[in-house]
Amino acid sequence: MTQASWAQKPSWYLVSQQDRMINPSLERAMAQKIHAHTREVAASHVSMLSQPDSVAQIIREAADAK
Repeated sequence: MTQASWAQKPSWYLVSQQDRMINPSLERAMAQKIHAHTREVAASHVSMLSQPDSVAQIIREAADAK
């Protein structure tokens, strides 16, 4: 591997606003660094359990992107 995928392909990032494992400010900074399509949810670290519809939506957006 010579280059990270996010440098060549679109990325998506879901920020969990109430995350206490990874600071949401750090999540936003990481998403910005990779120029990700970013969404935010009022959820803790495990947003896929507390906000499954929001997680599924961002996955659908990424899958539908050309």
